[in-house]
Amino acid sequence: MAVDYTIPDPSTLEVSLFGPGVGECVVVHLGNNEWMVIDSCRSGKQGPPVAIDYLQKLGVSPYKQIKVITISHWHDDHVSGMADLVQACPDATVCLSAALQKEEFSRTAFLFGESSGVVDIAYRDTSGLRELARVFETLCIRRENKTKNYVNWLKQGTLVLDNDRISVKAFSPSDEILGQAFMELKQYYDPGIKYRRVVPAPRQNNYSVVLHVKMGQREVLLGADLEEKNNLYCGWSAILNANNCRSQAQLFKVPHHGSETGYHPEVFDKLLRTDLVGIMTRFDRSKLPRDEDIQRLLAHHPNGLYCTTQPNTKPKARTQLVDKAMNAATVSRVAVRSVPGHIQCRIFADGRVDVKLDERAVQLHRQRLAG
Repeated sequence: MAVDYTIPDPSTLEVSLFGPGVGECVVVHLGNNEWMVIDSCRSGKQGPPVAIDYLQKLGVSPYKQIKVITISHWHDDHVSGMADLVQACPDATVCLSAALQKEEFSRTAFLFGESSGVVDIAYRDTSGLRELARVFETLCIRRENKTKNYVNWLKQGTLVLDNDRISVKAFSPSDEILGQAFMELKQYYDPGIKYRRVVPAPRQNNYSVVLHVKMGQREVLLGADLEEKNNLYCGWSAILNANNCRSQAQLFKVPHHGSETGYHPEVFDKLLRTDLVGIMTRFDRSKLPRDEDIQRLLAHHPNGLYCTTQPNTKPKARTQLVDKAMNAATVSRVAVRSVPGHIQCRIFADGRVDVKLDERAVQLHRQRLAG
């Protein structure tokens, strides 16, 4: 069914997931027409942040009604348009992984910001740092102006929201990861060196913020890009072994695009209900999810597994003659980023989950694996 562009009932919990193939954004209705946004992607390459675009289509003022903005981690596919989103929502509390609270990270972000222009791009995620540099600039201005609740640093057990209507709690990162983060971030910034020309590839999935949302008896687990490290104090194992991370979620945002590295079987046994609905995005750079990932996840999602766009789709190959003609007719060629697909999940007061898809989003079935 088509996406519903009416404002949800005040008591309805909504989770909308957007993803174009490289990029991800989650928009959550907190009740009473208040909203939370996790991560960001754009509506097309030069379009507005998809969260703003969607809420405006609902007839909601995102600038007034977005109360919380969370940056789960700083991979570039999770922060495109984030600086514009933060700047447009002056009353929203901005939440970040506590791993990024260290001065070394903020200095690194500014070093790789657009104004520096002197550091070689050693990996794709430099654009994520540039985006966060702009976010930090906005947050610094708000701090100087003594704006209330300008930022909230999240780690395992931190409450994002807690009122008589809804609670939102961070299930990660763990204290162990925060300790590792300080040592890793020291690699990126050395106060004795004016500019670092090569930066090691980051492992910031370790710092991802997993969020648990509870409204009455309805629960949602948003897995971000958290991976399993086979370490009791890191990744999903740290959540499973924590006393302050209890969940019986009926809706699961599958972590890390369904990859095997984001999978821990006990998550489904201990944190999720058996009548589970799963939602996910694909990641074209790593060709995720793969067929074997989908096969594995379908066994855990009896009430449906959905993806914002069809996985493993490839454009038709052009002939050499067509390529030659295109090269002759253009100065340069740039791949056009696809429009995000949209999965809209509304969980009503009686516990029913209503899933609606736009024309790009799909429900995954075992039949597609047979071929």
